[in-house]
Amino acid sequence: RLSLRHDNADIRLTPIASSLGYVDPTRVSRFEQRSKYIDHGMDVVNSFKLHPSEWTRHGISCSSSSSGVHRSAASILGQGNLNNKQIDNMFSILLEKWPDVFSSIHPSVRVYIETECKYASILQRQKKEIDLLKSDEDLSLPSDLRYDSLSLPSDDIQRLERIRPQTIAQAQ
Repeated sequence: RLSLRHDNADIRLTPIASSLGYVDPTRVSRFEQRSKYIDHGMDVVNSFKLHPSEWTRHGISCSSSSSGVHRSAASILGQGNLNNKQIDNMFSILLEKWPDVFSSIHPSVRVYIETECKYASILQRQKKEIDLLKSDEDLSLPSDLRYDSLSLPSDDIQRLERIRPQTIAQAQ
C-alpha cells in the first residue's frame, strides 16, 4: 500500500499515461527533468555516508544502534526523527558536496527524496512479505489433508474443510 501513495503518483503513472499518448510533450519533458533530479538525489543520499559522530557534529541526530558504523544520508532520513532544522543541515551538507545535484532542485524534489527515505525500510519489508506470499502461491496442499490433525482453532478447521484450498496462499 505504501508504494501507492498520492505523493508518488506522478512517478508511477506518468510513464504509463505518456506511453498511451495522454500526456503533453511539455509535461513529459518536465517529468523527465524532475525524474533525473530525483534519481541523482537518491543516488547521493544513498551513497553519502558519515560516521555517527560526524552527523552529530553537524547537529543531526543518529540512532545509537549504529554506533561506530558509517550511516548514509538516506538511512538517517529514514529514522523519521529529524526535525526541519536537522533536515536543512543535511541538505546543506549535500549541497556543499554536490552543488550540481542540489543547487537547482525544486523543493518538491527534496520533499520526495525525504519521503522515499522515510518509507524505504517499510517498503523493503512489504516487498519481502509480498515475495514470500507469492512463493506460497506455488506450494500445493495435499488433497487428502486432514485439517483436524493440525493445531488450529475449530472454526478455522471447519472453514478449511469446507473450502479445501489447493495452495498455502489460498489457505491464508
